[in-house]
Amino acid sequence: MLARFLVHCSILSKVGASEETRAIHNVSFRNEFVTATANALGRDADATINTALLASNTNPTTLSGALTQAKILEALTLLNNIDADPTDRYLIVGPQQISDALGISTLTSGDYMAIKSLVEGSINSALGFQWIMSTQLTKDNLNAAGSAQSNTRHCFAVHKQAVGLAVGQDIVTTIEWSPDRYGYNVVSSSSMGAVVIEPTGVIEIGCVEP
Repeated sequence: MLARFLVHCSILSKVGASEETRAIHNVSFRNEFVTATANALGRDADATINTALLASNTNPTTLSGALTQAKILEALTLLNNIDADPTDRYLIVGPQQISDALGISTLTSGDYMAIKSLVEGSINSALGFQWIMSTQLTKDNLNAAGSAQSNTRHCFAVHKQAVGLAVGQDIVTTIEWSPDRYGYNVVSSSSMGAVVIEPTGVIEIGCVEP
């Protein structure tokens, strides 16, 4: 089982705003602006979690090359070694890694179809993980150990209990009419922070991209 630690987490407040002017539209775009600002803060929450994962002392898998089945199984073994609950394991990868995974010739047909359905917007399990595709993952010229390696995307295998998200205020959206601007002000705000509770439950997988 994962050990329990007392950790501290900084909470940051974020605000996203948009404006709709009725004079130039013959239909209301309020719902679209509400969705856009809320989605922006949702992506910011993903980036906050990614920053916490990247800053933690994680266990890297094989450092070179693209995403491979061997790297995924290596991460799976590291989580097995700490008795991490099999039902709460997540593999966070970028779009290129989904393409790499679909090219693994040794995938079973079931795993292939599960990863393929992720491209279509579904979250599915394959190779012992629930897969999540994210565009917020860092790409730089360093491998997971900090040595030089070009075009490396920093992906993660994570156990749910190893990471905490502290929410001071969930995403809240307000809409107000502004007579001065003759339009609606749409404002979304949130306050949250992320921290790694147990570093052994976070495995960094550096993946070289073309």
